[in-house]
Amino acid sequence: MVATGTTTIQNQSVPVEIERVLVLPDKMRIDATIAKQMKVVVSVDGAKGWEISPDQKTGKSAVVE
Repeated sequence: MVATGTTTIQNQSVPVEIERVLVLPDKMRIDATIAKQMKVVVSVDGAKGWEISPDQKTGKSAVVE
């Protein structure tokens, strides 16, 4: 599924593009691009998952399990 819309960050409306892939029964991946510059990836495989997103302190992409 591909979707576009807006979200609010620090009282500003910014565009969001999202692609979601669901593999039943227990896998999902979401790729989101916020304001055409910040990329966030979330993936879940059963009870485990990970996320790639900008680190709040450095702004560089970081993986979180």
